[in-house]
Amino acid sequence: AFDIYLDYQSIFSPSNIGQFVWVLLLMFLLFNSLVIRQVGKFGSQINKIILQKFSLLKVGIQQVAKGNLDYKFNMEGEDEFVELASHFNEMSLRLKDTIEQAGEKDRLDHELKIARQVQLSLLPTKLPDIERYKIAASIKTANEIGGDFYDIVPIGENKFLFTIGDVSGKGSSAAFYMAEFISLYDF
Repeated sequence: AFDIYLDYQSIFSPSNIGQFVWVLLLMFLLFNSLVIRQVGKFGSQINKIILQKFSLLKVGIQQVAKGNLDYKFNMEGEDEFVELASHFNEMSLRLKDTIEQAGEKDRLDHELKIARQVQLSLLPTKLPDIERYKIAASIKTANEIGGDFYDIVPIGENKFLFTIGDVSGKGSSAAFYMAEFISLYDF
């Protein structure tokens, strides 16, 4: 059996080993307090940097949400925030391009509808009544507009000229040729 006891006098006595232990203990405590203080400062600085970058991202998101698609993040460094800002800038640019393309598409669709109305207005709205015949006409273009046309014109007593045409091609160029032909035909 062993008896363990603590001899306070030897610990607090001014012997060399006791003094050495006290000096080591004091140096350990001082070193730890300095290290803990520096780690605390470093953690505080990191927190401040993260909060600043989050704040910049928040401002940018608010700007884009308000419709300012020209807003660009200007972050420096090599961290995830810089990468996120770069991706956000690319996304904003693509979104702006997509909106512009959608606006251009809407404008072209509107112009095509107007061109279709013009094309249909060049065709006869009513066909002549001819005894013993039932006449009907309809146009269904592959696109909004096309080069199809028809007309029935009386050219004498009980004589009619039937015209049916399909300009080669599709779209606006075929519709322009069709309109040119109709004006020459009417002339």
